[in-house]
Order: sequence, then structure tokens, then C-alpha cells
Amino acid sequence: MYKKSKSQELLSHPVVVNVGTEDAVDNYTLRPMHIADAPSNSEVARVIRLLKTEEDWKSLIPFLSGLHASKRDLTPHTTEMLIRRAGDLGMEAHVLQAVAQARRTGLLMRNADFTRTLLFAIRLKAEKAGFKGPDVHLALGQAKELVRLLNSPEHTHPVAEKDPKRLPSVIGMLLELKAAYTMDAFKGRDEDQGVRSYANKLISTWPLEKFTVPSEWPTANWRLRTYVPLWHGMDLALRVEEIKAQPDIRQGLEARRDEFAKAVESCLQTVDKHRQEVTHTVSWTKSLLHK
Repeated sequence: MYKKSKSQELLSHPVVVNVGTEDAVDNYTLRPMHIADAPSNSEVARVIRLLKTEEDWKSLIPFLSGLHASKRDLTPHTTEMLIRRAGDLGMEAHVLQAVAQARRTGLLMRNADFTRTLLFAIRLKAEKAGFKGPDVHLALGQAKELVRLLNSPEHTHPVAEKDPKRLPSVIGMLLELKAAYTMDAFKGRDEDQGVRSYANKLISTWPLEKFTVPSEWPTANWRLRTYVPLWHGMDLALRVEEIKAQPDIRQGLEARRDEFAKAVESCLQTVDKHRQEVTHTVSWTKSLLHK
């Protein structure tokens, strides 16, 4: 769109992108543009909000690739909005594919907030299924694929202490999915020692993050999306037979879980004061924390 050498080709052979459903479809014709006429951040966000169907989301990689080639990568705010929307619609697999093609799409996971948001979107599938059945296995597989991608240089933060794959808030969501799958598929037997591995990593990396309690309710509300899966992951892991049988790991998890519960409860109290605005977050937190 922005290359003069391609202008005539685009005019001679128009490319039309359809976004929406059969009943309400929007057609976008790609046309030659000057870089100064590129879409604003709000216009890019509007296009993302139009993504609804499976067919729509198949356009994600070409869309991001075009933006990246034009040096118009998504802003951090829009990136998080994209990932959250994908999770809400069950389309997180398309985001994962875009991450796998980061050199084309520019969708990098060096920012821990992006990684946490994508993992939350992935685990949402398992949570909606009650952490039982094939969706748990699918979510765990997607989470493992994300971890594999995080090991590549383009997704590695240059500061080791800020690298997403080293952070307990990220490891905690992996632990949650692995422990849930172990409880569901193997009746609590850690057959491949995966729960033990994640639990050990969580304990050893715990000092890398400070889990503060924000005084502002909007920040506390979003912080719960990180805190609750982490707490729930430790709680589920403590139900696994091999973890119960190993005092060092069990005691390490119990101490962190019980201490961390205070931070979760404090965030919940901050948010609970504004129940009308955030009823869903309050009820969701209590459903996992007070089982």
C-alpha cells in the first residue's frame, strides 16, 4: 500500500478484505497510500473490534504484516486489546500464530504484559470448561507452544529479570493449566513430573516480582487477572499427589499461596468497593479463591 512501485499493481488488481458476518459485512479495498495518510491508532483499533468470525480472524496475520511492513506496529494498548478480544471470542489461536510469525507481524512477547494477557486468553478456554475435558488439554498445548516461542531471541527481553518466561506470574498460569490437566486426566498423579517442574521454577523465581496492592480500583481490577490464576495454580498444584509427598515443595508452595492470598484479598476489597462497575471480576475472583 505504501510502496510507489506497487501502486499501479494495486490499482489494476484491487484487493478487497471482507470483515464481519454474512448479515453485516464490511468491505475494505486496499489502495495506494502515502505514509502520512496511514490509519490512526484509533482506526486500527476500530478494525480490530470488527473482527468477529473465524474468517475475520484469518485476516489478522496479513493485517499485522501490512502494518509492520509500513512501520506502523500496534501500540501497547492496542496490542493488549487485540489479545483480550481474541480470548473473549475464543480466537487466541490466531494470535498465537501471529506471535509465531513475529518477524512478519511485529507481534513480540518481550513485554510481560502481552505474555500474561495471551496466557490469560489461553487459560480462559480451560476455565470456561471447568478445568476439565479436552479444552484443558488444548489450552495446555497452546501454553506450551507459547513457552517454546518465548525461548526465541525475538521474544526474549534483554534484561533477564524482566524476561516473561522467568516471571512467576507467567509460570503460575502454566502451573495452573498443568495441574488442572493432571487432576483431570491422571487423577492427580504427576506422571511426567511437569507439575513438579513448574512448581520448582515458581518457587525459585518468586523474588523477581513484587505483588503490590494498587490503591486505585481500575488497576486493582486488572491486577486480579494476573493474581488469581497464579494463586489458583499454586492451590491446584498442592492437590497433586507428588507435590503432597514432597515436603520442601509443598511447604514452599503453601507459604507463598497463603501469603499471596492476602494480596489477592486486598485487591478484591479495593475492587469490591466499586461493585457496580466490576461485578464480574469480583464474582470471578471469589469463585476461584473461595472454593
